[in-house]
Amino acid sequence: MFIEIREKIKKYYKNTPLSYIDLIPRYFINELMALPIFDFWSTAEKSPGRLNYLAIGASDVVATGDYPFGYASTIADVLQTSGSKRVVKKYQSSLFGSYARQIANKLRFNMGTSSKAQFDFATVLVGYNDGLWNIPPSEFEVDLEELLRLALQRCDYVYMLDAKDIKKMPGITGLPKLVEMIYSDRPIAEYADDYNEIIYKVINRINDPRIKVVKIRDNWIHTGEPELTADGLHPNVAGYNKIARIILKKLEENEDLMGRMGIDKIVI
Repeated sequence: MFIEIREKIKKYYKNTPLSYIDLIPRYFINELMALPIFDFWSTAEKSPGRLNYLAIGASDVVATGDYPFGYASTIADVLQTSGSKRVVKKYQSSLFGSYARQIANKLRFNMGTSSKAQFDFATVLVGYNDGLWNIPPSEFEVDLEELLRLALQRCDYVYMLDAKDIKKMPGITGLPKLVEMIYSDRPIAEYADDYNEIIYKVINRINDPRIKVVKIRDNWIHTGEPELTADGLHPNVAGYNKIARIILKKLEENEDLMGRMGIDKIVI
C-alpha cells in the first residue's frame, strides 16, 4: 500500500513546480493555529459592546495559498469599517484539511470547555474535504446535521455556505490533487454536486429559520474566470474577497443583526 502511494506521489510531483519544501511550513502552521487552544472561546461571552462571529470550517477559514486570513477575517473587518457600534470579534472552530465529522467533534470540544460562549452569528463551510477523503455522502449527511445542530445551540444565526461548482474551475492542482489521487474514488467535482443536494436536504429537515443558506454556487465563478482560485479548489485573494462579499450581502438582509451593529448598510 505505502509503495503504491509513494509511486503516485512521485508520478504527480514529477511534473509540477510544487514541492514538499513549499508545502510543509505553510500547512503545518495552519494546522497548528487550528488547534482548540487557538480558538479563544473563553472570551466569547455575550457582551452589549461586542458582536461575536464564529467561523466554522476547514482550510478556507484558516486560509491557504497566498492569503493568510481567509474570508472570515475580511467579513469581520468590513463589518467594523462599515460603522458597527459594536466591536466585531471573530472566533473560529476550524481545522485544516478536515471533514464535517472532525469539525463537529472540534465544535463539541469547544462547547465543552467554554460553557458561556455565545455567538451572534456563524458561517459554516464544509464538504470539499469530505469528498477528498472519500467520505460517503450518507455519512456526510449525518455529520452535517450534527454539526449544524451543535452550532444552533450557541449561535443566534447560522449561515451555511453551499458548494462551489468545481467543474467550472480550471482543474485542481497541488495538495488537493494529491489527496484526491490517493484517497478519493472519484473527482471532487462530482462529490460537490452530491454534497450540495445533501446541504439543502439537511437544512430542510432541521427546519430552523435561524439557518440561512448562502448561495456561493450561483454567485461564485463563471466559465473563464480561473483567477479566483489558487489551486482549482482554494480561493486566491480575489476569491476569498468574493466569498466575503457574497456572505456580507446575505448578512445585510438580516435586520436583527444590522440593528445590533447599528448600521443600515454594509460598505463592501
